Amino acid sequence: MKELRKDLWILKMTGLKPNYSALSRKHSVSRNTVRKYDSGYQGKAKTRKKASRLDRYRDEISEKINVDGVFISSVYQYLRKKHEEIGSESNFRKYVEKHGLKKQKEADAHPRFETPYGYQMQFDWKEDMKMTSRHGELFEFNVLTSVLSCSRMHVFEYSRTMTRQDVKACLMETFRRLGGVPEEALTDNMSSIATNGRLSEDMRQFAKDFGFRIRRCRPRSPFTKGKVESKNRFLNWLKPYDGEFEDEQDLIRVIREIEEEANRKPNGTTMAPPSLLYEKEKEHLQELPNERVFDWHRDQRTPAKVTCESLVTFKGCRYSVPMEYISKTVQLKAEGGMLSIYYTGKLIQTHPICGKRMNYDRGDYEGIMRSSMWGMDDSVLKRMVSENLTLLDGIGGERDV
Repeated sequence: MKELRKDLWILKMTGLKPNYSALSRKHSVSRNTVRKYDSGYQGKAKTRKKASRLDRYRDEISEKINVDGVFISSVYQYLRKKHEEIGSESNFRKYVEKHGLKKQKEADAHPRFETPYGYQMQFDWKEDMKMTSRHGELFEFNVLTSVLSCSRMHVFEYSRTMTRQDVKACLMETFRRLGGVPEEALTDNMSSIATNGRLSEDMRQFAKDFGFRIRRCRPRSPFTKGKVESKNRFLNWLKPYDGEFEDEQDLIRVIREIEEEANRKPNGTTMAPPSLLYEKEKEHLQELPNERVFDWHRDQRTPAKVTCESLVTFKGCRYSVPMEYISKTVQLKAEGGMLSIYYTGKLIQTHPICGKRMNYDRGDYEGIMRSSMWGMDDSVLKRMVSENLTLLDGIGGERDV
């Protein structure tokens, strides 16, 4: 039709009357079509402006969809119940996107920070991991991931639990394997090392004895600890090994192999393998403290508060103390397969470390029963103690220790 309009325009400009029959044959259209274009017709519009059934609800959609935390699907479900003629969800989404009803939040700027050699290490837990051996045994564990911020050299340390002592033990092994200590270690507000938002006193002392400072990133700001967060992705390499390892030692071996592979892989920022840059960074790490410092913190007693049931928790299992220590803070020390419990330096109770969830000393339990059932006949009380202890032995099953 473009050529037809062009011929009509030339005829008009030259003052000649168009021959509709000749033009219809030339352009293979009817005489009526030629007449229509000669009368000023420009053809169909490329797009049609058609009102949407959603136009009447536009203000309501805009109001609901910009509430913090609200998704398009939830607004659609809300409006569909309120207005039956709202239409399909796909058309609803197209309408929202076409008219820009969902306001885009401005992204905060996060400048990239790099640190000099030997200055900073970042660490965090990869927690609550579960894997099954080829023999069907379930392993629940955690991995403390640490990475030197400059070289991106990282260390994965296996741990069954995530207590404060576990953090210290993993960090000590990390420093030993790195062959030195950085000037600072950056982490989040993990509850095992911080109390009421403040670093615990024994962690402060630990850092002081090893010659570094612990700095915590701001809450809900994982980008400040981005290097270790990104390295946690490497632990997803563990998933294919589910059901393929022999035992705990074999699982630890697999984690070591994944760590080695991660350190050989070129980093996306430095474009070099962490293991290569580490050869330079280790020259800038501080020297390790003497062995006595390691021994002291490895053997240090762990504080624990006694519950109203006269129990303390150690590695997921509970152990009793005499009832006069209820609500007091005691110190726990594992030595030679035994759990020793101290109060102000005095040994108050010992238990064999085992997998039972509930571990009451008969004397401790009898003392609690006497206080709560004052005046009961002694023989009846002793029978109740025996029966209850038998029942408590079966609570919660057992766990590995």
